[in-house]
Amino acid sequence: MESIALPADFKDLLKTAKKQASTDWEKDFTKELAERHKKWGDGLYVSEKQLAILQKIAGGKDEDADAEEEEGA
Repeated sequence: MESIALPADFKDLLKTAKKQASTDWEKDFTKELAERHKKWGDGLYVSEKQLAILQKIAGGKDEDADAEEEEGA
């Protein structure tokens, strides 16, 4: 798994995702990332997949709904 440096807006992204998290899994995911960020600061690295999940949570979008929109359903 390849790790990437945090984007410049990571703190805002994380804050928004914590507010938007609706499932227990999303809440746990954002809580864990927040704790890791508190410990490591901007030196924290995340995987591309973790960042994509965080962006999805922050956007409040459902991947299944996105797929249906793209298909014109």
